[in-house]
Amino acid sequence: MPSYTENALAAAINAVNIGTPFRRAAYDYGIPEATLRHRRTGRQSKIDIYTSEQKLSPIQENRLAEWIRIQDALGLGPTYAQIHIFVSRILLAGGSTAGIGKHWLKRFLQYNPSVKTLQTRRIDIAHINRATTEVIQA
Repeated sequence: MPSYTENALAAAINAVNIGTPFRRAAYDYGIPEATLRHRRTGRQSKIDIYTSEQKLSPIQENRLAEWIRIQDALGLGPTYAQIHIFVSRILLAGGSTAGIGKHWLKRFLQYNPSVKTLQTRRIDIAHINRATTEVIQA
């Protein structure tokens, strides 16, 4: 993953457009010079190019990551198998008969570091048994 943001890239392109040399703008904004040259001429980012080939849309991936974070906050962090089943159901609901690939989850976690760092925490059975409607409402 690149160490620069799209905002920094846009600022570097603006700097080049007003007369800053490519090499200086690339250095100032921490962007590879070749990337700056290519993007200024209209080349798309790799993420944008391959979006149409993704199994899930970016919105679906964001919602999946959000669901995983919510489940973890509840102490019910999903396992890899549960995530796999969940994604398969999303694809089936969208009309896709193809499942996710062998390494899909690994790549998903790579692009969603906030999910990758979550650690599953077990809830003590005593805490679960004490969570009655009366206790929760109080």
